[in-house]
Amino acid sequence: MRPGVAVRPRAADRSVLSRPEALYAIFAFNTVLIVTLWWFSSGFEMGRSGADFLNGLGRVTGLVGTYLVLWQLLLMARVPWLEHALGLEFMAVLHKWNGYLAIGLLVAHGVFQTLGYQLGDGKDVAAQLADFISSYEGMLAAIVALGLFGAVVGLSITIARRRLSYETWYFVHLYTYLAIALAFSHQLATGVDFAGNMVFTGYWYLLYAVVIALQVDYRVAGSVPVFQRHRLRVRCGAGKDAGVLSVHCGGDNRAALSHERGWTPRV
Repeated sequence: MRPGVAVRPRAADRSVLSRPEALYAIFAFNTVLIVTLWWFSSGFEMGRSGADFLNGLGRVTGLVGTYLVLWQLLLMARVPWLEHALGLEFMAVLHKWNGYLAIGLLVAHGVFQTLGYQLGDGKDVAAQLADFISSYEGMLAAIVALGLFGAVVGLSITIARRRLSYETWYFVHLYTYLAIALAFSHQLATGVDFAGNMVFTGYWYLLYAVVIALQVDYRVAGSVPVFQRHRLRVRCGAGKDAGVLSVHCGGDNRAALSHERGWTPRV
């Protein structure tokens, strides 16, 4: 959880999106839409053969897993209406378990696709992976991306258990952005469901655009100017009751910075 002080949310932040049921509906709607678009693009072919069945599972797990990765970014983006709806502590718990589910689906995607192509091409695992890298655009980047996702999850667990610094945790998580960038080119270059499907392709671009815009707004444009203006810094921390840490912050002109616990700083 990111420590810090922040200003009171704007009135616009207390919109219908601040209701938990609205967020659950958005999540469910997009999940159903993704699965529906996949079904009408290639999912209906799953019954044709064993290879098509495995490839179909691989594609849908990859799509849903990627969608969950985008939610990973949102859950820690300090978006005010998200925090109003779910609460910062619950969002941190969701971030943890959503991360496990996302990496599980992405690993399943790689396994199912490899098995499916193996069954269709009659190659062993090594030969199939070599064919992926040499014959499919963006596949090497996708394999590297999957490795980065797995490394981030594994290192995060290690950091949490060993109680290492927040700076270490933050540095490790920066590799998530690199993994997402590497995986994106693979999705559109070799994704069967996007080939010739402008509706699905446009929708996929839109998902990424919305997440990136919220990241830039609340993690950069809204936060950086406030920290530069007030030079907020942690002065000291002291343990109180069991499991409670009191953090004292200092900075310039703090009286001009109204705040509410848990909210992202805004100008």
